[in-house]
Amino acid sequence: MKDGIKIVDQVRKIRLQEKKTIGVKTNAPVCSKTKQYLQKKGIEVRGN
Repeated sequence: MKDGIKIVDQVRKIRLQEKKTIGVKTNAPVCSKTKQYLQKKGIEVRGN
């Protein structure tokens, strides 16, 4: 969950400068709570 909070903070900074859709692509497993949290914040999570 800590990783999700860090990602959301980074996305906020990017969205302030640019109006773009942000996504996260990872090969690592993502906790279901973190994945839900990011999706609620409008961040797409993609993996293998």
